[in-house]
Amino acid sequence: MLRRLVRLSAVFIGAAGITQIPAMGLEDESAEEKSVVPYRSVGPSFKSTNGQYSYSSENLVTSLGQGKESQRLMGPVGVEFRIHRQSSNGNSEIIYSKKFDPCKNETGAWPETCPQGSVIFPKPDSSTDVFVVQHFIDGQTQPTRLGNVLLFEGEGKWQTRPMGEGDRILDVHPSGFPHVYTVDDKGCCSWSNESKDLAGLRLQSGPGQGVVIFDEWEMFKNTDFDVSFFVSQAKFNADYSKIVVQIDSTGGQRSSEGIRLTYHSDQLDDEGLQRKKLDQQLSQLPIVVVFEVKENSKALVTLKRAEFLEWVKPREFKYRQGGETKTASLTGD
Repeated sequence: MLRRLVRLSAVFIGAAGITQIPAMGLEDESAEEKSVVPYRSVGPSFKSTNGQYSYSSENLVTSLGQGKESQRLMGPVGVEFRIHRQSSNGNSEIIYSKKFDPCKNETGAWPETCPQGSVIFPKPDSSTDVFVVQHFIDGQTQPTRLGNVLLFEGEGKWQTRPMGEGDRILDVHPSGFPHVYTVDDKGCCSWSNESKDLAGLRLQSGPGQGVVIFDEWEMFKNTDFDVSFFVSQAKFNADYSKIVVQIDSTGGQRSSEGIRLTYHSDQLDDEGLQRKKLDQQLSQLPIVVVFEVKENSKALVTLKRAEFLEWVKPREFKYRQGGETKTASLTGD
């Protein structure tokens, strides 16, 4: 599926879910500094949970070869990702730094082939400042995930803990587990549905997928059509016993008109019937589903044509349906 991570961006998990913060513009440094840091992208700042600090992130890109040509870095580059903390009295420190291996930058558009970093900032309902640092290569059609680490302060210093490899993290407990992740479609060259989208829960560290709560091809049987269904947002409740996910489709289609067959299904015998089924599925979007956070997780609530808004209590959340804001309450254990 052609959903690209916003380049050089920060991600903030707020009370209403995850919010993508637009990338800041690439800034030219002064003439004296161009040979050192020709470009940098500075993310927005956020306050710490106790209000004493603010945090920001940046990717610093250094030319290692031919320098700049027509506002593009040509030849090899070096990329360093940093997270800064600034205290209320103005003191600043780097709490995380990752220097990636030099990149050949063959296309002249370094985010397409070079590694970089982004960060999920502290959760406002957490008692401590916790970050998920994500490493990736933006790519031309689909990001390549290079792994995630949990960044936290303990024993008087900032420490890291490895998390799941190759995943996009949507929400996370301050300890790092549980967290909800997605594995995105690896579509290429304008194709949207070359592989299936997944979403899962990792309850603890270790190999494997954890608890899979969304399998696109299993749920929608859409392998013959070039449209992809995916989890667009996910949010834990306050005690991390429930997770709500919202399912949508690429391009926001609500009918099969204009959706082509996949290249391996160009002669589908019952295409008319299959399109009617797809039309029905698309007309029910977005779909909001609530799961228990445990092994053998099951769906507790499914709402069609609904948009998740926020948790208001551990067992109560708001959503929008038919232009109205409504409240859903969970019953049982």
